[in-house]
Amino acid sequence: MTVTGNWNAVRIVAVIFLLIAGVFATGASAQSSLEGSLADLINAGQYQEARDLLARSPHGEPDRLLLEGRILKAQGRFGEAIPLLDQALRLRGDDLAIRRELAHTQYLAQQYRPALFHLRRLERTDPDPQLRNAYGQLRAQIDRERPISFRFNFSIEPSTNITRGTTNVFFDANGRRFTVSSLSRSRSGVGYFAGGDVSFNMPLDGNQRLSFVVGANQTRYSVDNQLGRTRARVGLAYDVTRERYRFSALPFYRYEDREDGDDNDTIGIVLSSEYLITGRNRLIFDGVFEDISYRQLDVRNGLRSNVAIGGRYLASSTMFYSYGVTLERINTGLSHNRYRGYGLFGSVERQLASGMVVTAAARIGMRGFDDLFPFAGVKRQDEFGILSLSLRNSRWNLSGITPTMTCTHEVNRSNLSLYDFNATGCRIGFTRSF
Repeated sequence: MTVTGNWNAVRIVAVIFLLIAGVFATGASAQSSLEGSLADLINAGQYQEARDLLARSPHGEPDRLLLEGRILKAQGRFGEAIPLLDQALRLRGDDLAIRRELAHTQYLAQQYRPALFHLRRLERTDPDPQLRNAYGQLRAQIDRERPISFRFNFSIEPSTNITRGTTNVFFDANGRRFTVSSLSRSRSGVGYFAGGDVSFNMPLDGNQRLSFVVGANQTRYSVDNQLGRTRARVGLAYDVTRERYRFSALPFYRYEDREDGDDNDTIGIVLSSEYLITGRNRLIFDGVFEDISYRQLDVRNGLRSNVAIGGRYLASSTMFYSYGVTLERINTGLSHNRYRGYGLFGSVERQLASGMVVTAAARIGMRGFDDLFPFAGVKRQDEFGILSLSLRNSRWNLSGITPTMTCTHEVNRSNLSLYDFNATGCRIGFTRSF
């Protein structure tokens, strides 16, 4: 990199730092005078005098930890500052100023993964659009400083019905009764998932980024391994962050090697966007569009799309709600497998003082199929409901490995009893990003 390039990077970081650090004096009025005096002493390099002033001034324990952390940060002692700031955030989890200071200190210490976690959280919860833009700039700067990023994850899922098979013994169709085969029956078991991806990132002007993404994963089951599969995917991701909106697009190619022989190729695109309507309300859109080609059975080729449109409401700095509608369309050569699906979804996410993030979600919907089901003489119609509870805590990690857990209960009811099922399971995952 040229000297000019280095100087430009320094100026960018300086501007971001001023945008973020400039809000620390906007806390409660009882603290503003103390913070201003401490800032003057810190800027003058009078660190011991700053500590003496802090010791003489009334303040709560979170404020003491925050201000002491700022002093250590100004001295370049990031390794000592981060535990103090983390402890302050544990005591007062809804304090945006503490989270800002922690994220910036972690960035300076090159602890990019936890810094990104807090920056994304701030982008989602801070009502100030100027600050949200600053967080986006700092995230983009992190991407510039790490042109290659990796992510690996492993999860297991014990389930009461890992195959999503029916609980019924008989299947009635067109006046006749059939016995459901053992392969279509409900079975408990454990699913295993392991995978990873690598991104080669190239920042563009104006908070834009282009990334080449390569990934692979494998899924296996303790029962009926005909459902097992291996996937490989390559894609070119583009994302941009502006003051009022965020947009990303990922066109991709995927190859799937299935144990049941239904190997397939998929060309698709993943779209995601978020638009700020007011300080607390945002419009969200997520969509996946795929063109799937099966290598052994051309008649199954077709288009799949899944779209979610809704909103996100920021109730407080530690809680927000998401809600909206989902639309599905499967259009294949087998007319009785084509369907349109409609649904509603809602969720609430709450961050506790301990750093634990709890998400409760629900989704209900229906699917209507286009043509008569073979032997049944009727068009299949399904109604479904899904409840889930997720737990995660970025502070719980061992060598950067973060655990997550999501438990779900799913019910599907169909006018064809072959497709009735209940399933309850918990996915326990471990993720490592660097």
